[in-house]
Amino acid sequence: MGYGRKLGLVAALLIGATTMTVACDSDEFADAPAVAASASTTDDGEAAGSDYGEAMPAQRGESAGPIQGTERPPNHPTLQGDQGEAGESVPAPQVDRLEPSEYGESGPILWDAPAHWEARRPSNEMRFAEYGVSDGDSALSAELTVFFFGAGGGGVEDNLQRWAGQFGGDAEPERDEREVNGMTVHLIDVAGTYQTDMPMAGGDQPQEEQRLLGAIAEASAGLYFFRMVGDEELVAEQVEAFDAFVNSLEDGLS
Repeated sequence: MGYGRKLGLVAALLIGATTMTVACDSDEFADAPAVAASASTTDDGEAAGSDYGEAMPAQRGESAGPIQGTERPPNHPTLQGDQGEAGESVPAPQVDRLEPSEYGESGPILWDAPAHWEARRPSNEMRFAEYGVSDGDSALSAELTVFFFGAGGGGVEDNLQRWAGQFGGDAEPERDEREVNGMTVHLIDVAGTYQTDMPMAGGDQPQEEQRLLGAIAEASAGLYFFRMVGDEELVAEQVEAFDAFVNSLEDGLS
């Protein structure tokens, strides 16, 4: 090939590449949806998002999505208890997500919730169940959330310490342990300024006068995590209801 033809071919290739770059930068893709990053979760499944750890919110009354209650996000790092004998990753057991009207009636763990707690679809795909709590006469609010990850939910002590840590170093949590229908249940009660330990989407906004009532049940299927978090005044009114709720827990596989 002559020198002049070679120069002509190079020029043509450069022009073509420039044309393709301009096309990709044009308005043709202006309306294309953005790809969101995966939500981060903590040991008990709490995910970055709202004041009480919500993420990937769904409108009330709509399904939180196809991910089942025990499944972690794609590429989620393995947690304590996830590794098998040969070091391979062990997937969390699959437990179907229940309808709000079915909460506590079937599955690996059963319970009776107070009638004034509003059973609703989880606003976060990592949640197994969710209840809204209000007094109906003020802006005070709280929510109770349930998480289950089989062997991948982290340890009892690590989670209790992390929950207490969300209320700062000055908070003095009350700890207790009881046997409930053959299961060991670990309890925590802590109040003060609440700040989720997730750095994204509201995690940097401390909330004053908050309180957490938490329980971790050692069911035969794995650890179940129960957290009520909300305005301290309202949560104080729910102590007896929460206590009765915990005492109703029953292993669904025993």
